Amino acid sequence: MSLAVVALAYITVWELHLDTSPYLFLFVFFGAITGYNFVKYSKLAGMHHRSLAHSLRTIQIFSFLSFGIVIFCIFNLPVKVLWITAIFGVFTFLYSAPFFRQKNLRSLSGFKIFVVALVWAGVTVLVPLAMTELTLTLDIALTFLQRFLFVIV
Repeated sequence: MSLAVVALAYITVWELHLDTSPYLFLFVFFGAITGYNFVKYSKLAGMHHRSLAHSLRTIQIFSFLSFGIVIFCIFNLPVKVLWITAIFGVFTFLYSAPFFRQKNLRSLSGFKIFVVALVWAGVTVLVPLAMTELTLTLDIALTFLQRFLFVIV
């Protein structure tokens, strides 16, 4: 999954001829691992925090190391990238964390695929764009829409 996210981000960089940094790709790759594992395993780890299975403990350690690499990359990326990423990070957090009467975005039937598509499109189009001084154009908006629909389908 993380390879797919990085590949889509790379396609954006290639198609739009963006000048970027390898830290962006590391950030996206390890951020996707961290986000996915948070969404997938946070509830399970919370229920069994005292007696985590060995495999879950290994995933937790790997996620922690991945998050460490994300933190390292943060210091090598423009602030604009971090702000845009933070917006999608909030959506990722709300996807699994209950925010109203034990409801999260994942529990809203029919809505969750749109949240996932929004985050994927944002991270793979808008985050690489934030590495440059380019502004949002019709071509970039269409790339975002195309990526959004690609994830939904």
